[in-house]
Amino acid sequence: MKIDFSYYISIFWRRFHYFFVIAVFFSVIGVAVAMVMPAEYSASARMLVESPQISDKLAASTVNVVANEQLQVIQQRVMARANLIDLANRMDVFADEPGLPSGAIVEQMRDRIAFTIHGGRNEATFVDVSFRGGDPDVVARVANALVTQILDENVRMRTVAAGDTMEFFQNEVDRLGVELDDQSAKILQFKSANADWLPEQREFLFSRQEAMLGQVRDLDSQIESLRQQKQNAQDLFDATGATGAGRQLSPDEAALAEARRDLDNALAVFAPDNPRLKVLEARVRQLESRVATSAGAAGGTPQSVLDVQLAQYDRSIADLEAARDSLRAELGRIEENLKKIPATTVTLDALQRDFESTQGQYQEAVSRLSAAETGERIELGGKSQRISVVEQATRPASPSKPNRPLIAAAGVGLGLSLGLGFVVLLELLNRSIRRPAEISDKLGIATFAVIPLIRTETETRLRRVVIFGTLLMVLIAIPVIIWALHVYVVPLDSLVERIANKFGMSVSAR
Repeated sequence: MKIDFSYYISIFWRRFHYFFVIAVFFSVIGVAVAMVMPAEYSASARMLVESPQISDKLAASTVNVVANEQLQVIQQRVMARANLIDLANRMDVFADEPGLPSGAIVEQMRDRIAFTIHGGRNEATFVDVSFRGGDPDVVARVANALVTQILDENVRMRTVAAGDTMEFFQNEVDRLGVELDDQSAKILQFKSANADWLPEQREFLFSRQEAMLGQVRDLDSQIESLRQQKQNAQDLFDATGATGAGRQLSPDEAALAEARRDLDNALAVFAPDNPRLKVLEARVRQLESRVATSAGAAGGTPQSVLDVQLAQYDRSIADLEAARDSLRAELGRIEENLKKIPATTVTLDALQRDFESTQGQYQEAVSRLSAAETGERIELGGKSQRISVVEQATRPASPSKPNRPLIAAAGVGLGLSLGLGFVVLLELLNRSIRRPAEISDKLGIATFAVIPLIRTETETRLRRVVIFGTLLMVLIAIPVIIWALHVYVVPLDSLVERIANKFGMSVSAR
């Protein structure tokens, strides 16, 4: 089927006035919007997250935060409601809108501020901070103010964290130091209260017990010897009537001689402060005193001499028995002390374990406090991970938005498309017969001749006047309507902004 382009061109020219009105209408709107939309400027600054200047192997900072996480935390704090309101007031961002509610200020500030983080694994981390608005000087000042806030917040976060860490470990050291002193005092108090049966006294008590048992055996032997001598003296007197004073020593003298021998032997074995030596020395002095007292009784009668001898034996035996009883009492106390040692050992070991555990915690806390102090000095000295400014925000020389040629071209393109579409739609809806071929197609008959509708010259002239008058009115009315709408109803930039906001976009600096 052959397409008759001349027919379609004629139809287009017949409907051209519709196409023209629609195309002009939307083109004028597009151009007007492009002209009245305010200019929007954008200023941005770039910052770099630097690695620590001191290796962690030498001295590590106590603030270990991943760069992206740190930047996200800083971003949330900078974008806080109170901070944004204060920033907008200080920088006069909305000086032309003094009555703007705080909620709208926060919403617009968050919409205008942009944080963009660049970087990944094994890559340097950068962050771009930008601000957009209608005043190039204001946007540059706000962008640099945001950079300053980010730097200050980073330093504050790290120094506060390092200070809190050091304060925590300082409190731990103080607490554990007090606890360590308390446990030391408990151990000292326990040892003072149980000094006689402490574990370290076990060997001394065993050696002392053994020495006293030997002394008791010696005293038993001496007592038995004196009793035998006493019995022999009594038997001799009963048999012969003689005391044997001329042939043998008195019991005190014999005991004195034996005590001196024991003392000499003990001096060769024991230390001078040994309890056994003190007992022997006391016995020697006592026997010497008795021998001196009884020296003048040798000239009496045999019975009196015997009585003196027996009395000396009894006194010597009594003294030895008293010394033996004293030793046995001391042995009893030693035995009791030895029985208490196991329980004392258990309690003392428990106290010692608590002390050693606390001491270990104290030493670890001291070590960590030292590391925290080093970390704080690193943070205060700026030698740890930090954020530095690579590029400051500068005053933009030209606006970043809107793209006026693109908006105007879009309006013209939309007008042309809608105008052409309207013409096509009219033709699709028009079922009238306008060509001989259509008569044959629709009626199924052959045509010999076709007589078209012929207008008079007056009708043609009138039709042209109506069409051109309508076009002229449209050309005049469209700018007037747009101007009146912009001045008396709502500014076109605000209207476009509202429409864009419905679709989640923003096309203006407001």
